Amino acid sequence: MMKEICIVIALIAMSIELLPMVIKGYRTKSMDHVPWFMLINCEIGVSAWLCYAICIEEQPMLCLEAFALMVLTIAIYQKIKYTR
Repeated sequence: MMKEICIVIALIAMSIELLPMVIKGYRTKSMDHVPWFMLINCEIGVSAWLCYAICIEEQPMLCLEAFALMVLTIAIYQKIKYTR
């Protein structure tokens, strides 16, 4: 039980950490403050954790990693859209 609680706390903190970046990008219509390397690196890392969560069938981890992947995908979309 303690393991699941730690996983959920860590994943919620990581997912919430990504939201201000997307919100700032939406408000300012600019993603100049976010480097491509960070976005791609985070996307790869979150995708790997998502695959791991699928393999071990860890439901809370799966849901939160899917949310983080969605937020990162939105950030990459914003980076492409606002760079033009």
